[in-house]
Amino acid sequence: MSKGLITRFAVLAVVQVLAFMSAVAELRRVPQDYSNIQAAVESTLPGDTVLLSAGTYREAVTVPARDMTIASEYVLNGDTAEIAQCIWMSTVIEGDSLRCLTIADILEIEPTIVIQGIRFALARIEGGDMGGAILVEHCNARVEDCRFDSCQAGSGGAVAVLSTRAELNRCRFTYCGAGYFAGIVYADSSHVLVDSCLVQSCATNGDSSTVPDLFGIRTSNLTVRHTEFTECGHGAGGSGAHFVNVWLPRDTVRIVQCEFFNNRWDNLINWGGEFLNYLLIDSCHFHDELLAQALYSQGLPDCTVTLQVTDNEFERFSYELPYVMHGLFALDQSHAHTLISRNLISEFPLGHSTLGSLFGRNFAEREISRNYVVNNSNWSHFGPPDKQFFFFVNADTGEFEHNIFLNNRGYSIYQAPPWTGAHARHNYFGHETGPYDSVNNPGGEGDTIWWAVDYVPWEPDSDFTSPVNERHSAPVVTNSFIGNSYPNPFNGEVTIEFVLLQDQRVDLAIVDLSGRHVASVLSGQVRKGVHIRTWRPEHSASGIYFARLVADGAVSCSKLLYLR
Repeated sequence: MSKGLITRFAVLAVVQVLAFMSAVAELRRVPQDYSNIQAAVESTLPGDTVLLSAGTYREAVTVPARDMTIASEYVLNGDTAEIAQCIWMSTVIEGDSLRCLTIADILEIEPTIVIQGIRFALARIEGGDMGGAILVEHCNARVEDCRFDSCQAGSGGAVAVLSTRAELNRCRFTYCGAGYFAGIVYADSSHVLVDSCLVQSCATNGDSSTVPDLFGIRTSNLTVRHTEFTECGHGAGGSGAHFVNVWLPRDTVRIVQCEFFNNRWDNLINWGGEFLNYLLIDSCHFHDELLAQALYSQGLPDCTVTLQVTDNEFERFSYELPYVMHGLFALDQSHAHTLISRNLISEFPLGHSTLGSLFGRNFAEREISRNYVVNNSNWSHFGPPDKQFFFFVNADTGEFEHNIFLNNRGYSIYQAPPWTGAHARHNYFGHETGPYDSVNNPGGEGDTIWWAVDYVPWEPDSDFTSPVNERHSAPVVTNSFIGNSYPNPFNGEVTIEFVLLQDQRVDLAIVDLSGRHVASVLSGQVRKGVHIRTWRPEHSASGIYFARLVADGAVSCSKLLYLR
């Protein structure tokens, strides 16, 4: 687990303990005061806490409809060892395994149940039922600081939530799976938040006839943030796993500030191009992933999914034969807004393409802009040829602009037949002369494109790499450089984009024509990826300025024209 998550867990644990100690109404201890958990929860009054001492519990408990907390002694001292020592397992009655905890309220009061600091181990339910460890229905639930190890159900291997709001905070899921779908959480008609969790080695059922999922949602809203996913989908057979399985009516999925590494995916979103209402992937880090198809396929031409993919890092993706990675995003025609911007795509060794593909004219605004496609050497076993982005039929003017292609193997952009002309305007291909094209631009020094692409070169004043002396030789890509600066010219505020290919200390400043320091924009340690900062001149005169980025001794500049 990353240091950031560990620190966040530690701080939140202390806060939780203090809040708990100030809010406890009455403690009902098991086994000191009550011989089993069911007896304790039935005796509670609203606001009471059932406190489980260290030990192993085998019960199928049903919680009455009132506010309460069920917790281990972790909530008293913040010692995470208490979680591992408080184990709740399935019970077996007449040969059938029953889930640990059922929380169901058919009344209108909608109580809030808090489950905290418990390890659910080998929590399984037989057949096609839902929720291997916990089922929540018509109740608000918070599951915090819990561990789910080897949990299994028909749907929702660890947790199932129905017609409710549920939060899973700082939980850990390992080796969880499902017979049908949703190895971790299944949600129906619910709002679910998964925050600051660790998901490891899940979605690994051995049924090669189905593709397992981590999450499954129906008419629901799922938000996953600050969560780490690792080693998922490897034991699934076939082509890997799905991150989430969605279905009609349309669902909403938000994935924010998460880390994904060493997972094996078929698609990230199963049926997402047809049955999603809104998909957000923002500020995430995907690296060292195996991908069979595409992270997201937009689906049929009548797609109505609003798609927003911004400020992410995608690096070191590859595939396994016989599956062939088609790129990160396969975008068909859509009736909703599509935005893919400020993403860094690097070090893809295999696959048909890296950034993805674009099919036909769109029915709504679609923007693929300000992405940085750097240092990829993708190589495909099958046709069409190797490329970074694939146009099929055509794309509208203004859809594909201001993207950066540097030091890539294969075509930067490939236009498939019929050659009706794809528009790729103001993109940078490694040199200000534009992409090399044997027909339209034989003198171009940048990366190559397929001849049917209608392009407009990058603005000469925005060149940010050293000139290339030998045709078709790749430019030297430094570990830091300034990319887009916009609007330029500007009269109020300018946005400066810069790219780091590794974590490093940077100094971003504004200087005038004589090199005199005008303003400091940023100074400090910055993580790898695409970053944006703004500069608003307050007392500066009109004229030419330079944004100057200094990182580990390397200097990159971008000319800015300020018009008051």
